[in-house]
Amino acid sequence: MASSGAAKPLSDLQIARLARGVLDIPPRTRGVMIVAGLAGLVLVFMESLVGRQAETIRLDKILHFSGYALLGLVFVLGLRPRLFVPGLVGLVAMGVVVEFLQRETGRTFDLRDGLANALGVAIGGALGLLVRALHAYVRKELALAAARRRLVSHPAGAVVLRQGDPIDHFYVVRQGELEAVRTEDGKEVLRTTAGAREVVGLLGLVRGERQYATVRARTPVQLYRMTLDELLDTAGGRDQPVALVTHALVKKLREAADRIVESGVG
Repeated sequence: MASSGAAKPLSDLQIARLARGVLDIPPRTRGVMIVAGLAGLVLVFMESLVGRQAETIRLDKILHFSGYALLGLVFVLGLRPRLFVPGLVGLVAMGVVVEFLQRETGRTFDLRDGLANALGVAIGGALGLLVRALHAYVRKELALAAARRRLVSHPAGAVVLRQGDPIDHFYVVRQGELEAVRTEDGKEVLRTTAGAREVVGLLGLVRGERQYATVRARTPVQLYRMTLDELLDTAGGRDQPVALVTHALVKKLREAADRIVESGVG
């Protein structure tokens, strides 16, 4: 690991973003959205069956608005951002088509119903954007809180990992610089240095070996202290894509390290 003292420190937010899973909506939440979408469809078809009697006209407008608002909300929550506009426009178009089809049941096209549909889609979409923004904010704050709990600080000269000790954590350098020195024949030999954004202790942890060299702070440092399990958990859980990729990379790293040892290199 070469020194990277000129590199900018890795921020809490950057660490949090790297640790987040690819999907921004958890599977369970998506299941709830499917149920809500079905409820919206039920409301839409209910309003199509309501008669035109005077006492039902007001209920008809409420059902129009509520059904399409719920569908707009579900579309914004469930779709990727680039599909928001096409999805909402499609809902409005669907509402127009439904209004025309209602003529087959003896009803006439009502512009007010179309406006209620469009208004419901717009308000539902706006609520969906608000929910997504709140969801992203809460996730970011939780990720930052988790990252700060793992943040440790050491003054210059402090030992982070000691040669020969068992390893149960690895470290990501947030700020400052570390050096790795190995004692050979009673003398300390500088092996490498590590600056911001670099990782120390990972190879020994992956291979289940004792620490190869003593790692200490060259300057005051801030480090993220993590286990492999915590790394996978912060990626959104072991079944999330980022966690699966991370697990595969760790496996490849272990295999590559074993091949190096067997070949006698380094």
